[in-house]
Amino acid sequence: MVHEQDGSTAISNALLSADNVYSPASRIRLSEVDSDHEIALYDYDGNPSSNAPDYMGSVNFDPYSASRSGFPTSFIIDLNGNVSFELTVYYEF
Repeated sequence: MVHEQDGSTAISNALLSADNVYSPASRIRLSEVDSDHEIALYDYDGNPSSNAPDYMGSVNFDPYSASRSGFPTSFIIDLNGNVSFELTVYYEF
């Protein structure tokens, strides 16, 4: 399942030297917590039909990992690539 966000939630003039905090317009629900998921980052420069977003990098992750001990409210996904993400999560049982 793809949870693509539209340009209205994009961060304008993000700085490489800063932590850029992105909050999606609505919560993204992942029901398959033990499956591999991907987060991808794109540079959005306006109207995608005339100026396609540039791919900046992505990270694959499992939402639930026994190595994280329990159910943390946030965790970092960093595979030493071009991008890393800190996710803030909520659990519903």
